[in-house]
Amino acid sequence: MWWEKALCESVIPEKDKFYCPFNDCSALLLCSEPHKGMIVRASNCPHCKRIVCVQCRAPWHAEISCDKFQMLKNTCDDLIIDHAKRRKWRRCPNCKHYVEKKQGCDAMTCCVKTT
Repeated sequence: MWWEKALCESVIPEKDKFYCPFNDCSALLLCSEPHKGMIVRASNCPHCKRIVCVQCRAPWHAEISCDKFQMLKNTCDDLIIDHAKRRKWRRCPNCKHYVEKKQGCDAMTCCVKTT
């Protein structure tokens, strides 16, 4: 099944595809050329129904530009990574969410259940 999906995706040019930026969705989205004179900034993901910025391929950010959004996101990501290091959090190897060990053994069950 995954092989068929990968084969279908491989025939779509890279410039015309991207994936939903939400970790719990990640559906393949197609970005075709808009009609002449038309600028598409946002679109709904047909799978999770959330709004995606078509220009920077990130979650929708209505009040700020793509550049400003990316700058704020990078700053926020750096703060989270620093905090996680200080707290000795680890990332789940499947979903990449941070996990804090409070007690018990080192075995971990992913709460997101990614495949």
